Amino acid sequence: MSNKPTKLSNIQKLEILKIELCLLQSRFDKYDDLFFRNRQISVTITVAGIGAAITANKPLLLFILPLANIFFLFLELFNRLVFFRKIVERHELIRAVLNGKLSLDEFIVYDPFNDLQLKLPKRQNIIYLSYIETLSFYGTVIILPILIEKIL
Repeated sequence: MSNKPTKLSNIQKLEILKIELCLLQSRFDKYDDLFFRNRQISVTITVAGIGAAITANKPLLLFILPLANIFFLFLELFNRLVFFRKIVERHELIRAVLNGKLSLDEFIVYDPFNDLQLKLPKRQNIIYLSYIETLSFYGTVIILPILIEKIL
């Protein structure tokens, strides 16, 4: 009996890649849900805080609200960093294999954290657009209570 590992055939590798793509899609859905849930909480806290500050006539509360939103901003930026590092890069590599830009023989089939595989050049423009979109959303939510305080 030999303990030598068996080499996977290309058909077996493609089947594993199909399963991995399904798993990655569930991760995409998880992170999308997480991003939008954090934003919903941030907006809810902001609107409730603005309402409470106006009702109680406490303008100091309007200056505290941006601190809560800054917390949610950093939380989302960290989650996006993990999202791009772990999931998007792996998805890009699998797409490169399936489209023939990377050989199936040199591709590491199961590498969920994408640590063993050679890296493709990063698509920085997508990452920057994602960060710009996040910063513009939270910038609006952070500045809104301050503007309302100036109006009152």
